[in-house]
Amino acid sequence: MPITDVKIRQAKPALKPIKITDSNGLYIEVKPNGSKLWRYRYELGGKENVFAIGEYPAVSLQAARAARDSARALVKKGTHPAHARRIEVANTIDAAAKPSKPSVTNGLAKRRSCGRKSTTAKYPG
Repeated sequence: MPITDVKIRQAKPALKPIKITDSNGLYIEVKPNGSKLWRYRYELGGKENVFAIGEYPAVSLQAARAARDSARALVKKGTHPAHARRIEVANTIDAAAKPSKPSVTNGLAKRRSCGRKSTTAKYPG
C-alpha cells in the first residue's frame, strides 16, 4: 500500500531507524535524530544497492516518486543511479568552470602584448 504525506509527517523517530515503504523499492527512512530520508533500493548485477534521493520535506512524495522512476530507468539500462548523478554533477562543474566571456587576465595579457600598460590603456578591440 502506497504511503501518504500525512503518514510521513506523523512518523516519529525511535531508538533505531524506521523504514516506511512506498512501492517499487522506494522508502523513507526515519532516523533516531528525526531526519526523514528518501531511499530507493534496487538490485543490479546480483547485488542489492541503495540510492539516496533526498531529505523530506525538501523532496516531496511526488518528487521522490519521479526520482525513483528515473532511477529505475537507469537500472534497467544497467547503470547505477549514483554513478550517473556523479557524472552529471562533474559535467555541470566543468561547464561552469569554462568562462563564457574573456576573463580579466586575458584582457591584461592582450594589453601587455600590444605594448600598453595594463592599468591605464583601454582594452584593444
